Amino acid sequence: MFYAWIASIIYGVNAITGKLTIRHRVANPWLFHFVWEFFILIGILPIALTYHAPMPVAWGSIALAGFFAFLVGTLYILALNQLDVSVIGPLYNFRSVFTALLGAAFLSEVLTGGQYLLIGIIFTAGIFLNIDEHFRLKAFFRKQSMLGMLAVFTSAIFGFTIKNSIAANGFWTTSLWMALIATIFSLSTLPLFYKDLRKTPIRNYSGAIITGLLSAFGDLAANKAFSANVTISSAIISIPFSMIFAFLFSTFAPALLEKHTIRIYAVRFVAAGIMILAAIKLS
Repeated sequence: MFYAWIASIIYGVNAITGKLTIRHRVANPWLFHFVWEFFILIGILPIALTYHAPMPVAWGSIALAGFFAFLVGTLYILALNQLDVSVIGPLYNFRSVFTALLGAAFLSEVLTGGQYLLIGIIFTAGIFLNIDEHFRLKAFFRKQSMLGMLAVFTSAIFGFTIKNSIAANGFWTTSLWMALIATIFSLSTLPLFYKDLRKTPIRNYSGAIITGLLSAFGDLAANKAFSANVTISSAIISIPFSMIFAFLFSTFAPALLEKHTIRIYAVRFVAAGIMILAAIKLS
């Protein structure tokens, strides 16, 4: 639980630095994603080598974890590019829902009536989470929100792949090779950003580099948490610290990140609070 809390705080800060960078410095999300993945690897590499991470034993499980690391990172950055930080952060409370449903579907875990009720509460609160100034509840079903939900769903699967790989290969081997495989996969997106790679000034990459290095420490903490328990760790890591930071930005520097009325933020905070309590209870 300690490592899950550390990861949750780091990810909250990262959502802010990532959104600021995409909005003001590196507009191409595919370019940002590649730099981000590369510096996650750079951050993890010296620590893993210090702990003498051996070669993988079970290549299948570590390759699967690496692929999902790439997929989760890609979907998260694309969603972060299109959604408010005050929406995408709380949206990750759905990870507890997806984790519970995946456990029931593939691990023969039995969900009680009370757990299904909690799942319904989270979905209902999630609809209000996406509300905008026009108070249109259908905003939850727009393509940007569905992209965010897809990112959350894949992150739930990702948690299970991490746990399986660590059980087979060890913590440091999984952390190192998963980051390496994710970076290799991100090279496949080169056609989507190589023109911007040449045109973007070096100084503009500072935010992406900082976000990547912070993510390295967040990922190590999250991996450690998932190696012990996927469900509880998912609930803690999904607590949206980024939402609080986004609200502060909207108050003191609205031009930098996002700006909504107090009424909208009140609805979003209430919805997020309900989702957090239900997700913790569900876990």
